[in-house]
Amino acid sequence: MEIKGLLNKDDIIRIIDNALDGMPLSADLNTASIVEAAKGVCNTPADYTAFVEKARALRNTEFEVIQRLRQIHHEPAKTRQNFFKFNFKTLIGILEAIDTHNQLKTTVRNAPDRFIDHYAAMLDLLAPIQQPGDYPMVPSHLRSARHEISESPTKKGKVVLDEFLEAELSQEPQVGFIIGVGANDVTGVLLPIATSLTYSLSAEKVMVTGAVSSSSSAGAQMEMAVQMTQQSAHEALTMVKNYLQDMDPKVSTARLLGEFLENYTIHHQLLSASYNVGGPSAGYALALNTLSALMHIPVYNDFGITGAPWTKGVKRGEVGGSVIIGGQRKKTEKVLMYLRRMYMPLKNYMDLEPEFLVNYWNQDKDILGVTHFGDLVPEVICLDPEYEQLLQELITIRIRYKLDKHQGDGADEAVKETILRKKEILRFRAEKEIKNRLTALRRYLRSPARDPHLSLEEIFRSRESTMNRVTTPLRRLFNKVCRQKERIGNRRRSIDE
Repeated sequence: MEIKGLLNKDDIIRIIDNALDGMPLSADLNTASIVEAAKGVCNTPADYTAFVEKARALRNTEFEVIQRLRQIHHEPAKTRQNFFKFNFKTLIGILEAIDTHNQLKTTVRNAPDRFIDHYAAMLDLLAPIQQPGDYPMVPSHLRSARHEISESPTKKGKVVLDEFLEAELSQEPQVGFIIGVGANDVTGVLLPIATSLTYSLSAEKVMVTGAVSSSSSAGAQMEMAVQMTQQSAHEALTMVKNYLQDMDPKVSTARLLGEFLENYTIHHQLLSASYNVGGPSAGYALALNTLSALMHIPVYNDFGITGAPWTKGVKRGEVGGSVIIGGQRKKTEKVLMYLRRMYMPLKNYMDLEPEFLVNYWNQDKDILGVTHFGDLVPEVICLDPEYEQLLQELITIRIRYKLDKHQGDGADEAVKETILRKKEILRFRAEKEIKNRLTALRRYLRSPARDPHLSLEEIFRSRESTMNRVTTPLRRLFNKVCRQKERIGNRRRSIDE
């Protein structure tokens, strides 16, 4: 049996409790730690049941071997030697469970043929274990169960890939690092994307690596996904240009960025392997990373995102409207195993069942629908501690508001107004910062004395003072008036002559 999208934490706990069926547990083990140990190898009720049953079987086998170990005390040496030989793996499992100092385990593991020499020491170690309750399930049984399940041909590749990608998750907000997510026929797949500005790396202004195609007939679908990912990366740059253009209509952003990128390449590296991921659903992730790399603004590391944006929008000022994608449930389940927030196109969000959403709200996690790029940016870029505090307040209040509304407690209009106000403040601050950086970039490019080796960080650190922002336009106006007066004076003198 497989249940997709509706298996919440309470369901998993009930499944595990039923599978334990009175099995004694050690003091450092409980249902929650069993759920944690099963993460990554279990997706369905049957998976969780099989995991617990595997751990139970390992523990029961070890208890039987302990009983038999005592019974061979008077058997011939050859019989005992064969017993140690045929049950060596189980005996090592027993020592892992009870030998807290690992002394005996290390000794016999290094010299298995000499196990019989330590028979008396093993009996002394096992002396307290007389009844089944004296030998509970311990964490080593869970580790062994996980190892055996993950070694199966159907699980091994997936577990290895998931563990690799989990290790690649960013530990802090970074410039040009984001978590996209793809999906195959079975599950969601994390897709970390690293984006950098590199100098003269390629004649192309946008380059995508890490999405590997295949020349075989079986690789046709992968080849299409690669081409669509590269296309999405180009569209992401166009969309970001349009987004920035809306912020300052008086300046040609396309020309400004074109001049700046004249000797640069935007390099996207997709950390994917084996799975058919990427394609158009990586569009929002690529766009956010493009903006982050161009404006040198870090992106938060607590969210994943999927979805394809338009380069324009259905309304003026709403560039990057969202396009519906597939596999949203599988993608959400994978992202929220590790992160707090998941963003997807609004149409996909509206297709999710209320029970699916409530499950994550109860875990203080959120799923959000995206209408357009400008609505998304303020919630994912990292500016300063004050900005982060406001964002965290918004996330917490919004989750609580959704839960209250679902539970029928009534939608508090005051809370809704607070949410909208915080969103507006974040948007104002984000757009102000981006505009300031565009101004700094333009000022740098117009300077005849600019240093060609200056980093983006230094370019954006150089800001106009408030006084300069006020006096510069006045000074330009004054100079313009002076030039007009000079021209009028010259014209009058020429008439007089």
